Amino acid sequence: DGGRVRTRIHKKKVRKTKKNRHRFKTKWREPRILVIDILSEDGSCDSLKLPLYDVMIEDADTVFYMMIGYMRLLGAKHAESIEFISDGAEWIWDRVNLLVTEAEISESKLFLVLDYYHACEHMNEALDLCENLSKKERSKKYKELKNKLKNNLDGIDEVIIDLKEMVTKKRKEEMEKLLEYFEKHKNHMKYALFLEKKISIGSGVVESAVRRVINLRFKGNGSLWKDKIVEGLMHLRSFFKAGRWRDLILRVITGKFNIPGFGQQGQAT
Repeated sequence: DGGRVRTRIHKKKVRKTKKNRHRFKTKWREPRILVIDILSEDGSCDSLKLPLYDVMIEDADTVFYMMIGYMRLLGAKHAESIEFISDGAEWIWDRVNLLVTEAEISESKLFLVLDYYHACEHMNEALDLCENLSKKERSKKYKELKNKLKNNLDGIDEVIIDLKEMVTKKRKEEMEKLLEYFEKHKNHMKYALFLEKKISIGSGVVESAVRRVINLRFKGNGSLWKDKIVEGLMHLRSFFKAGRWRDLILRVITGKFNIPGFGQQGQAT
């Protein structure tokens, strides 16, 4: 997932201010964070295991190659099963096949999941286009569709059919754009099947990492950072928040990059 930081870039070949200061422009950037965690038998993140966080302000390809490196290093292809979960951002889903191929992950053990709550947000947007429904009726229909999407094996197909039937001609074109989103991610929205197989359907662990590592410390209109400085600080903070500070210090002292372990919370790995 991605967060937001505001960066400061000096303007070159531009006259300085009256106080002899460099002029600069500010630009919002999207630091991209990845989270690797161990799931327990019930599909939730194992609270006794340390997660792994890392973050970069780079293009999407570079971030995915970093993820590929971690997956290969950890021997992910030997895992019993692997879940990839995210929101619907195109920069993420357009590169999933690259991750699967380069990390040598078998499709038979891979579950690709679109975050259920992001799917519900898009469903709510679609219902807002149904002007023939009152606010109360839309609220009732939203709860009904949420239940179908989550608990019915063909839930996503039922949701698409219902939305097509409810939209007015006036908003049909807008609805079709939203339905394209559901059609594109059909196979990533089989939530009843995922729940049956004890696969998590919410990306809360990633959303939490974005908030704790990036937004709470580095995001703010009055906070201006240089790219490389803030990227380094976020990298340090990601290790600290994941409980891996000792690992990082040992790496600096020894000059060796050890394979990250997933020991118990509060213990060195």
